[in-house]
Amino acid sequence: MQEVQSTITNVQASGTWDSQHGLLFKFDYTMSDGTTIQAMHKTEQHLPIGATAFYTVKKDNNFGKSGKVSLSSAAAFGGQQQAPQQSRPAPQQAAYTAPSQQSADKNRAFALSYAKDIAVANSSSPETAYASNAQLIEELFLNADAMIEWLNK
Repeated sequence: MQEVQSTITNVQASGTWDSQHGLLFKFDYTMSDGTTIQAMHKTEQHLPIGATAFYTVKKDNNFGKSGKVSLSSAAAFGGQQQAPQQSRPAPQQAAYTAPSQQSADKNRAFALSYAKDIAVANSSSPETAYASNAQLIEELFLNADAMIEWLNK
C-alpha cells in the first residue's frame, strides 16, 4: 500500500457506518490524479476541497477504492501517528441522521418486521386467518404501531 499525494477536487458524503468503535462518517473523495476513494472519519467534517492530501488505497474491488485520506503524510509521523487535530479545518454543518432518529428508525423497522411475522403466523391457521388483504394490512399496521409505542417508552 503506497501513500500518494494529490489535491482534493471533490468530496461527497456517502452515509454513515455504525462500527464497533462508534459511528463513522463515509466520504467519497475525488483527487486531482483521477482517483476516487472512499474514506471514513470519526467526525462529520470532511477534508476541504483544494487541500493537498495524502491517500492510501487499502481495498480496490468491484465497489471501488477505499482507504485512508489525510492532510498529513503518515511517513512524517513515523508511519503510525496521525496529524495533530489542529490541522483540520473548522467543523461545518453536514447532513446526517442524529442518533435519536437512528434509534427511532431501527424501532420502526423492528416493529414492522415483528408485526409481519405475527400476521404471517395468524394467516397460516384457519382459526385466525384474515378475511381479506385489507384486514391483514390493517392488523399488521395496528400491531406495528403498538410495538413502536412500546419500544419508544
